[in-house]
Amino acid sequence: MNKLRIIRQWQALIIAIILSLLLIMLSCLSREHRNLDSVEYILEYDPVKADSILSSMPIPSAKQDHAWYAVLKTQAEYKNYMPITSDSLILTATEYYGTRHKSNHAAIAWYTQGCVYDELNNDVAAIEAYLKAKDLFPDTICRYYALTEQRLGKIYLSKRLFDESLSSFYNCRKIAETIKDSALIANSDYHISLIQLQYNHFDGLKDSFKELFENEYLSNYYKNETLLQLAKIYIFDTYSYDSALLYIDRFIENSTSSFGAIYNLKGETYYKSNELDSAYYYYNLSLDEKCDIYSKCFSSRRLCELSWLKSNSNDAYKYESQYTHYLDSIRVLTNANDIAAISIAHMIELEALKKKEFHTRAIIISSFIILLLFFLFYIFYQSHINKIDRRYIQFSDRVWTTITASPTLDSSDEKNLIIGKTKYMNSPSHTIIFAKGNKSIIKREEKEAIKHDLSVAFSDLTLFMLNKYPSISKREIQICYLNYLKIDKSAICEIMDLSDDSFRKAKSRLKEKLGDTFNLYFS
Repeated sequence: MNKLRIIRQWQALIIAIILSLLLIMLSCLSREHRNLDSVEYILEYDPVKADSILSSMPIPSAKQDHAWYAVLKTQAEYKNYMPITSDSLILTATEYYGTRHKSNHAAIAWYTQGCVYDELNNDVAAIEAYLKAKDLFPDTICRYYALTEQRLGKIYLSKRLFDESLSSFYNCRKIAETIKDSALIANSDYHISLIQLQYNHFDGLKDSFKELFENEYLSNYYKNETLLQLAKIYIFDTYSYDSALLYIDRFIENSTSSFGAIYNLKGETYYKSNELDSAYYYYNLSLDEKCDIYSKCFSSRRLCELSWLKSNSNDAYKYESQYTHYLDSIRVLTNANDIAAISIAHMIELEALKKKEFHTRAIIISSFIILLLFFLFYIFYQSHINKIDRRYIQFSDRVWTTITASPTLDSSDEKNLIIGKTKYMNSPSHTIIFAKGNKSIIKREEKEAIKHDLSVAFSDLTLFMLNKYPSISKREIQICYLNYLKIDKSAICEIMDLSDDSFRKAKSRLKEKLGDTFNLYFS
C-alpha cells in the first residue's frame, strides 16, 4: 500500500511539473504576443523606440509571432530610413502567411514586402506584392489598403502608365476621405493634379497647386514640388516666363537636393522667352548636376541646337553625340520595361499551370460524380484564366503604347526631324536663305539646291511620311521641313513658287492630312 501511494504521489508530482511547464510556456508565448501588439502601436508614433524594443527582445519561437515580428522589424527599419539590402527578413513573414487566407497581418506582410522591393528598385516584384496585399485585406476601408493604392499609383506614374496611376490615386483618396486621413487626401490630390498636368489638362490646375501649397497636411517635400508644377503651368500654358522663373527660384531656395532637372526647366524657360544665352548656360548646368536621364537627354538636344545657332560646330557635334548616347540609354530602359511586362506574364502563367496540375491530379483520383463536378468547375476556371490573359494582353499593349507613343524623346518623327535639321545645318544651301534675307530674290538654281539638300537631309523622314500619309506629296513635305526650320513665310513662298493664298491653302490641306502631327511642324 505504501509503495502504491508513493507511486501515485510521484505521478501527481510529474503531472504538476508538466502542467506548470505548459503554463509557463503559454504565459511566455502570450507575453511575446502582447509585446508585439504594444510594439505595433508604438511603431505608428515612435519608430525609433519601436525598433529599440524589437532589437532588445528575443526573436519569438512561435511561427505566427515570428512572422509578425519579421513584419514589424522590417517596418521599423524602413520607417527609420535604415538601408535595406535584402528581402530575406520579410520573406519569413510572407512565406508563413501565403496568399490563401485573408487577414490584416497577411495583407500588411505583403504590403511591407512591396515596400522592400520598392527600396531595392525591383518594380515588378513590388507591383506583384502590392497586388497580393490588396487581395488579402478583409476590409478595404483601412489606412494600409489606402497606402497600398498610393504605392501602386507612384510606381505606375514612374512608368508613365497614367491611367492606372490615376485610378490608384482616386481609390486611395476615396478611402482616405472615409477614414478622415487628411495627409493621405492631400498627397492623393497632389498626384492626381500631377497626372492631369502630364495629360496637359491645365484647366484649374494653377488654383489646385496653389491650394495644395497652402495645405497644412501636405508634406514639405511635396509643397516644394508644387512650386515646380506651377512653374511648368506658367511656361507651357500661360507663357508667363517671369512668373515661372520666380517659382523655380523659390524651389531652389527651399530645396537641398541636386538641381539638374531644375536647371533644365530653367533653361527651357529662357529658351521659350528667346533668351538663348541664358538658356545655353542653364542647359549646361543641368548636365553638370545629378538628374534623371530624360532631363540630360533633353538638355543635350537643346545645346546641340543652340550650338548650331551660335555656329559652334565642335560643341554641336559634342552635344549631338551626348544626345545620341542618352537616347540609346533610354531605349535600354524601355527594353527593361518590356522585360518587366514579360516577367509579369510569366508569373501569371506559372500560377495558372500550378493550379491546372493540381486539378488534373484531382480528376484522376476522383469518382465519376466528383469528375463531373470538377469538369464543370474546370470550364469555369478556363474562362477565368482566359479573362486574366485578356486583361494582361490589354495591360501589356498599354505599356507598349505608353512607351512608344510617349511625347518625350522616343518619337520617330521628332528624332528624325532633329537628325535632319542637324544635317541640313551643314548643307551648302543652308547659308543661301540667311545670306539673301527675306526680301531678296532667290535664283532658280539656288531654289533647286535648297530642295535637293532638304531631300538629302530628311531622306529617312520623307520615306516614313510617304508611307504613313499616302495622300501627301513631296512638295508638301518640303513645305513642312522649311516651316519646321523656322524659315520666314515669304522665303518659303519664294523657294516653293507659292503665293500667300497658295501657302495658306497648302497649310490647310496639310492640317487635314497630318492630324496631330501637324503641330510638330507648324507649332
